[in-house]
Amino acid sequence: MVAASITTTQRGSRKGFTLVELLVVIAIIGTLVGLLLPAVQSAREAARRSNCSNNLKQIGLAVQIYHDSKKKIPPCWDYSPTFNYDGSSGDFSGASLHFSLLPYMEESALYQKGASDWAAGYWGVAKNAVIAPFSCPSDGNGPKWAFPSSTPPEWATTNYAGNYQFFGNPDAGDVGGKNMSSKASFSSVADGLSKTIMFAERYRQCNSGSPMVIWAHGPWVQQYMAMLHYGPRSGAYAYGQWNGYGQGGAASKPQSNPSANDCTWYLPQSFHPGGIQVGMADGSTHFIPAGIDGNTWWGLCTPKGGETVSIP
Repeated sequence: MVAASITTTQRGSRKGFTLVELLVVIAIIGTLVGLLLPAVQSAREAARRSNCSNNLKQIGLAVQIYHDSKKKIPPCWDYSPTFNYDGSSGDFSGASLHFSLLPYMEESALYQKGASDWAAGYWGVAKNAVIAPFSCPSDGNGPKWAFPSSTPPEWATTNYAGNYQFFGNPDAGDVGGKNMSSKASFSSVADGLSKTIMFAERYRQCNSGSPMVIWAHGPWVQQYMAMLHYGPRSGAYAYGQWNGYGQGGAASKPQSNPSANDCTWYLPQSFHPGGIQVGMADGSTHFIPAGIDGNTWWGLCTPKGGETVSIP
């Protein structure tokens, strides 16, 4: 009886959490989550940024192998054997810069599948493929295709735009049938391969009303090409041939992490806080701060401008 009495008394003396104590615990947990969440998000973005850098390295290596194989820089657009530009034919068939790099990115089967059409004047078989190294994971909401509701979805997008000043021929003037290919070699890059940008990031689409960045698109509507800085080496204006394109000079510097609504589609930008990833002509990658001086940026974009610039 005594033991039973003690047990009953002990049980009766137990207390649960009061409402105040429960609120304190919830507040502590909320504070901890608030402190940890930015760190988790930062770690995830660091992983995405690393992945993005690796993509650019893979693309840059493909350019290096292409050059070793063909002894020249790949063009912004490689016209097909059927191309005969006379100013009115409307024959813009050929292969994009990104398409030309496929054999050197372990995508030989896709290249051969597309090249069978390209040789005849059109390479549409390959245009719908989503190539993993062509997309930055930080742009998670960007459209994968220009026409996702088609069967199959059509015109796959990319986050990596080629620098026209490097891959094109600005000295040919505003003549779309002649200025898409430099036919130059690395030896012509007088400013140095390590100081010349080949690729820079762009949003796959700035907003629902702007052009998308399509890796296989051609110069018949240049706004959709995965290309930046279409104009003369001076950067004073943009070429207007075949619907016009782009921005050059100091004003072509990257935007500082704009929202999709504030994004300017013909400028480089990225979702990485504080800057943008670029691939250099020597195959290296760098994170360029969004606050880079415009003239410094343009100096890094021109392969033989004679500027003395360094990567920030």
